[in-house]
Amino acid sequence: MLPEVSAKLAYNDFPAAHHLLTDYSKYSGILEATYRGIEQRNDDARRLVRRRAAVAYAEQLHKLCIAHAVNQAQAHNFARSHAVSLVMAVVSALLADFTAGSAANVMQETAHLAVCLIVADAVIECEVLERPVDAAAT
Repeated sequence: MLPEVSAKLAYNDFPAAHHLLTDYSKYSGILEATYRGIEQRNDDARRLVRRRAAVAYAEQLHKLCIAHAVNQAQAHNFARSHAVSLVMAVVSALLADFTAGSAANVMQETAHLAVCLIVADAVIECEVLERPVDAAAT
């Protein structure tokens, strides 16, 4: 794992051994190949997918802050202390979006793995979770 990614995970107290990241390590080649195929039709596919993950993260953080009466000024630190549950809420939200909009008959396990890979990619690229002040996207 790149040092920038390790630093971000540590900053957010997100375990590097979490299944989201171990699956990403195993299957990132498949994700890259899929994006290459999709980007032949839409150059912005990866950016748009990561953007959707970032929006879902912001929505989930907002909901969690409201539920715990946390004001916006404390949201950054609150997010860091709830990183795992926030990331899993993003996975759930994106999986629900996919399931609601999917006419195809895709196995639930396959859909879950695909969404986890997308979210892991967004975590690594600093679209999901809190970015340390001195960190850059990879």
